[in-house]
Amino acid sequence: MSTIKIVVLASLAAPVATCVCAQGAVVGFHESFAQDAANWRGASSATTLGWSSLGGPGDAAYVTSIYNLVNTQAGGIPATIIRAATSAGSSGGAYQGNWAIEGVTGVSFWFRHDLSQSISLSLRIASPQNYPGASAFDGVLIPAST
Repeated sequence: MSTIKIVVLASLAAPVATCVCAQGAVVGFHESFAQDAANWRGASSATTLGWSSLGGPGDAAYVTSIYNLVNTQAGGIPATIIRAATSAGSSGGAYQGNWAIEGVTGVSFWFRHDLSQSISLSLRIASPQNYPGASAFDGVLIPAST
């Protein structure tokens, strides 16, 4: 079985697409996962990410997700491995809202994976209905085991 383990070390809010939601985004928000996984989900939106209180940058907290790559194809639709969802109340709603109107100008995050080959990163930002949506960072390669 070929699996990928993603470790999210930290996450900052500030995407560049429109997401129409009930609550506004918190511009400049930093998710530290200090207490728990903050309702972030894995490949199945029903599964909360794993959480560790130590071991991230500066020995801080982090979250993890594991995904089986057996049914994925190179060049196919990217797998959703980590998600912040309105329906789950991820990060207390800090990522919800119309980011373009609220002045959000960027998004950054840190993660590492344990595959022996590079992976291509893609970030999808969508409304709670998952449409419309936009993608960012398409084609950015993350080196093996980083």
